[in-house]
Amino acid sequence: MISLIQNTINGAIRLINGGINLINLIPGVYVGHIGYLSLPRLAKGGVLYEETAFIGGEYQGASNNPEIVTPQNIMYDTMRRAIEDAQFFDNNNGQPIYLTVNVGNKKLGQILLDDLKDKVRHTGKDIETLVGG
Repeated sequence: MISLIQNTINGAIRLINGGINLINLIPGVYVGHIGYLSLPRLAKGGVLYEETAFIGGEYQGASNNPEIVTPQNIMYDTMRRAIEDAQFFDNNNGQPIYLTVNVGNKKLGQILLDDLKDKVRHTGKDIETLVGG
C-alpha cells in the first residue's frame, strides 16, 4: 500500500518534471526539477539524526514481531537492565553473555561510539562528561 501511494505520487512528479524539462530546453532558461518522494521504512531498523517522517510497522508480520522506535538513551537503559537481569539470574554459570544488536548493517555499539566521537569533536567535551560518568 505504501509503495502504491509513493509510486502514484512519483508518477505525477515524473509528468511535471517532463513539462519542466521542456521549459528547460528554452535557451537561457533553467527552472530545475521536483525531487521524488521516498518514504523511509524501518522494518530493518534505522538511525534518525533529525526530524524524519517515516512509515513504521509496515512489513508483513509486524503484529507478531513489532518494531521498536525509541531514543538511544531509552534503548541503552533497556539493554542495560536486560543484561543486569540476565546476570542476576546467572543462567550462564558465571560465563559472560555476549549480545550483538544490529541496526541495519551496523552494530548498535558502533553507532553509539561513532555518535559519541562526533559529539566529542563538535563540543570539545570528554566522553565522561557527555555520558554523565
